[in-house]
Amino acid sequence: MKSKILYLLVLLANYGTYSQTGIGTFNPDASTRLEVVATDKGILIPRVALTGSTDTSTITNGNVNSLLVFNTVTVSDVTPGYYYWYANKWCKIAVSGEDATNGKDAFEVWKQATNNTTATIEDYLAAIKGDPGLTGPVGPQGLKGTTGAVGAMGPQGPAGPQGLAGLGGKTTAGTNIIVTGTGTAADSYIISSPIQTATQTPSDAITASTSTVAVPSTNVQGAISDLAKELYQKWDIEGNTGTSATTNFLGTIDNVDLVFKRNNIQGGRLSTNNTSFGVNALASPSTGGSNVAIGTNALMNNTYYYNTAVGYEALKANTLGGSNIGIGYQPLNANTTGSTNIGIGRIALNLNTTGSNNIAIGQQSLGMNTSGNNNIGLGYLTMVSLNSGDYNAGFGASSLQGLTTGSMNVAMGYQSGMFAVSGSSQNTISDNSVFLGAISKSAGTGQTNQIVIGYNAIGRGSNTAQIGNSSMTSIGGQVAWSNTSDVRLKKDISTSPFGLNFISKLRPVTYFLKSGPTDLQTGFIAQEVETAANEINYKFSGIVRPQNDTDFYSLRYSEFVVPLVKAVQEQQNQIEKLQSKIATQQKDIEKLKELVQNLIDKK
Repeated sequence: MKSKILYLLVLLANYGTYSQTGIGTFNPDASTRLEVVATDKGILIPRVALTGSTDTSTITNGNVNSLLVFNTVTVSDVTPGYYYWYANKWCKIAVSGEDATNGKDAFEVWKQATNNTTATIEDYLAAIKGDPGLTGPVGPQGLKGTTGAVGAMGPQGPAGPQGLAGLGGKTTAGTNIIVTGTGTAADSYIISSPIQTATQTPSDAITASTSTVAVPSTNVQGAISDLAKELYQKWDIEGNTGTSATTNFLGTIDNVDLVFKRNNIQGGRLSTNNTSFGVNALASPSTGGSNVAIGTNALMNNTYYYNTAVGYEALKANTLGGSNIGIGYQPLNANTTGSTNIGIGRIALNLNTTGSNNIAIGQQSLGMNTSGNNNIGLGYLTMVSLNSGDYNAGFGASSLQGLTTGSMNVAMGYQSGMFAVSGSSQNTISDNSVFLGAISKSAGTGQTNQIVIGYNAIGRGSNTAQIGNSSMTSIGGQVAWSNTSDVRLKKDISTSPFGLNFISKLRPVTYFLKSGPTDLQTGFIAQEVETAANEINYKFSGIVRPQNDTDFYSLRYSEFVVPLVKAVQEQQNQIEKLQSKIATQQKDIEKLKELVQNLIDKK
C-alpha cells in the first residue's frame, strides 16, 4: 500500500507542472485544470462541523469565495450537506425539495421571492450572479521548461515512459514532468527541490521535497494517499507481506544501542551486555554489564554487573552491588552496595543497603534489613523488622517477625519465634535459638541458646529446651533419654550427703490438672520439694524455677534418682548394722539359752 501511495504521489507531483492535471488519465481534457477519471471511486470533499452560516473560525486559513465543504452537524441555521462560501456566508447546495434554511427547492424559493410563477429554470439560472472567473492557465510556455537541464543519466523521453531496463535518471523539474508506464517495476526518481501545482495557492495541493521519502509498489498504477514521513521512515511496517527475517526487522545493523523512548525519556535499551525495558530502567548504562532491568526505574542508578531487576523500582538505588535479583514491587529498592541478594515479592529486602547474601521471598520479607548478611526469609512478613542480624532463617508467615537484632536463629512455622513470654510482646532480641512450630514463643526477649518445639510452646529461657505445651499428655520414644555424664566433663567431684534426710521430707501426692489431661496424676509439688531442699541447704538440681512472672515451676524427676540412691545406700548401711547387731545379740541369746539349759539339767 505504501508503494502505491508513493508512486501516485510522484505521479501527481510530475503532473503538477502541466497546464492540465489528470488523475487516472494521462490525457486530461484541455478545457479543465484538473480531471479525475475513475469507474469505482469518488472524490471526498472535506468534512467539517460548521457552527453557523456565518462561521469564519472553523476554516483555519480564512474563507474565500468558492470554498466547498461538507457540513456534518445540525446547529444554528446549518444542516448536514454541501456548502460553499460566497459573499460572507455559507450557502448550501440544496437538493430537490429543500434549501439551506426552510427545506424548499432553491428554484421554488427564487420564484416565490420574485413573485414570478411562470419563470423557467433557465430564467432562474440567468438571474444568478456568477462568481468572478478564475485566472486562466499559463500560456504555451507551460510545456516543458527550459531552465532544467536534462540529467546525465537516463535521458527523459519526450512523451513515453522511461525504459524499465534503463538506470534511474536524475531530472531537474521544469514546467512539467511526465511519468508513464504500465510495467510492474520502475526506476527511482530523485526530486531535489519542491514541486508544486501551477496555481501556487497558499495551501499547495501537491508538494514533494527532500524531507519526504517514497517507495514504489510492485504495481506502478495505484491510488493516491497522504504519506507522512513519521510513518514510513521509522516503524511503519503494518500490513507488509512477503517479508524476510534477514532484511525486514526492528533494530539496527550497526554496533549502536537500540533505544526506545516515551515522552523523550528512555523506556528501553538493547545493548551489547545490558537489556532494559521500562521508563528510566537502567538509565545509566555507560558502566556495568550483564544486567537485566524490566520495569519503571528498575536499576535506575546501577553502575555494576550481573543484576536482574523485574518490577517497579526494583533495585532502584543500586550502584555498586552485583549479582542481585529483585522481582516484584520495589524489592531491594534501597540497595546500594549489597551483593548476591535475592528479593522476591512486594518490598522484599526493601531497605537493604549494604547487606549481602540474603534471600527474601514473600511480601515484606526482610523488608527492614539494612546491613544484615546471610539471612533467609521465606513467607509473608518473615523477619520484616530485622535490620542488623546475620545467619538467621525464618520459614513461614510472620516467623521471627519482631526480631530486630540477633543472629543464628531458626524459626519454622506461622508466627514461630515472633512473640516473647505469652504473646504480650514481640521477641526483638534473640541469638542462637530454635523455634519449631506455629506460635512457638520465647521465654522473653534477649534470650540465647533457647530451643522451643511445638505448637504454642513457650520457651524456658537461655540454655533451655522446651518440647510441647501444657496440653501435652505424653512425650516418649523407644529408648530412655540419655544425659551426658562423662567424668572428663566434670570437676570438684564429691559424694552427695543428701539422701534420706531429703527423701524423707518429700510428700508424694496424687492430683488432677486444672486444665489439660483429666487422668489422675502422681508426683510431687515443686514448691514443697524446694522447701524440703532449702531446709537441709540442698541445692537440688531437680527443681526448675520460673524465669518470669508468667512461667511455672517444673521438676526434673530423673534428678530424684540421685538422692533416692543415696537414701537406699544409707538405709542399707543401717540395715547391715542392725543385722550385725542382731547376729551378735542372737549369739548372746543362744549362749544364755545354753546356760539356762545347763542349770536346769543340773537340778
